[in-house]
Amino acid sequence: MKKILLALTLLAVIPNAQAKDKEEIQKVLVKNDADKYVFEGVVNVDGAAADMMYKRAKEWVIANLKTGDNNIQFDDEKKSIVNSATIVIKQERSGMASFSSTLVNFKLNLQFKDGRYKFVIDNVVAGYSVYNRDIVTPYSDKMVPSWNKYNSYLIEKINNAMADVAAELDGAIKGKAASNDNW
Repeated sequence: MKKILLALTLLAVIPNAQAKDKEEIQKVLVKNDADKYVFEGVVNVDGAAADMMYKRAKEWVIANLKTGDNNIQFDDEKKSIVNSATIVIKQERSGMASFSSTLVNFKLNLQFKDGRYKFVIDNVVAGYSVYNRDIVTPYSDKMVPSWNKYNSYLIEKINNAMADVAAELDGAIKGKAASNDNW
């Protein structure tokens, strides 16, 4: 009888543990009122002038998010930056399917005022190939509807990448960016 109770208890606990693992994906891209996925925030930087934050962000964007077509719009008067950038998520296999490296395109919008800045990451689009078919799809919970494992993988990787972009940008704006001259 005790073995049966133990088995039933384990059966009840295992799905909860598996569901908890799935929930641990850090999702920074969330649906807004317009039904679009966005990662946005206002960050306070005590005592920082808008000019200095804008200058640091401009340097970071040029160094890290430069595209072949130089698709960066800097507005020195309004202290704003708009950029379309692309990141790459490495190739992955899921069962018999092999996915190419996924290109993730997104728009970064930055605005600065004394003591704070606002960032918005939106228009996230993923492009990948499977079975020699190119697929381009907006970010959503069902980007890869036929392969749940790869879909979860992409959601996790894209959200982590967007969080990393925001964190690196924040470090640069606050003057805490990592130095590359440690040779």
